[in-house]
Amino acid sequence: MEGSISNLAFINITANSENGVFLSGSKHGLLRNLRLTNVNLTYRRWTNYADGLVDYRPGCQGLVHHTTAGFIMEHIEGLEVENVNMRWSDEHSMRWNNPLDFSPSTVNNISLINFHSGLYTVREVGREGGAFA
Repeated sequence: MEGSISNLAFINITANSENGVFLSGSKHGLLRNLRLTNVNLTYRRWTNYADGLVDYRPGCQGLVHHTTAGFIMEHIEGLEVENVNMRWSDEHSMRWNNPLDFSPSTVNNISLINFHSGLYTVREVGREGGAFA
């Protein structure tokens, strides 16, 4: 038996990540009525871990190869994205070229309000590594 998750709000989030946001229900257990409001996401690489993987654990699929995207979505009914800003490091922009990745057959009723996605430049600062420009 599969359940469902519904009526969740993610508000006022700022995050730096090497990977995108992965939102996935299942065929018989949809995510319903999700809301992301006032979210700032910065994507850049700083480790040598492989990218292009989606982690379905503890489910039966494990790690699955997938293109890198800002949001990877599947099996969702109702998603509101408002005031979301995605910034992508220009260091690896060839791999990070897809802000939204979803299949219309599994994701329905998406609302995008004030959604932005764009590149930024990383500049070196001293011996401690990089800083955001």
